[in-house]
Amino acid sequence: MNKDRRTYLAVAKAIDAFGEKHEINGREHIARAIGLQGPNAAIQLSNILNTETYNPTNPKRLSIDHLLAIMFELDDDNNMMILNAIAEEFGYNITKAKSDKPNKTNVSKVFSSVLELNQGHGELSRVLNESIIDGEIDEDEKIRLQKEILDLKTAVRALEELVR
Repeated sequence: MNKDRRTYLAVAKAIDAFGEKHEINGREHIARAIGLQGPNAAIQLSNILNTETYNPTNPKRLSIDHLLAIMFELDDDNNMMILNAIAEEFGYNITKAKSDKPNKTNVSKVFSSVLELNQGHGELSRVLNESIIDGEIDEDEKIRLQKEILDLKTAVRALEELVR
């Protein structure tokens, strides 16, 4: 069974677009999110997404668990790329369902979101302070900083969604 080129390319494109949008290495972030470890985690993910040099004796396929974990990390626009590729493969079209919830914003949810955003900012500041004490930022510290930055961006996105 060969990899479906369209779906794998859509996943790769969605991950790369997510990285660009959030100014991070998308493949490295997603690789860690799906449990790939070590300094070559992004390369491992790239090997899974590779459809050009597919090795049928040692296939590295994208599991449904990986796909779902990836989609939980990505934004709606990026998820739509993946879902459209899958739907098109089977002759379907896909549209996002309309929300039935009222368009009122709960003030306590906004306040809670702002507190979470402030907590994320504080955590980023703490990690940054710990990282620069010795005058250098090593690879482990960079990874921790990237995680805190992404967490902060996620909090901003959550607040943004509440006030749309």
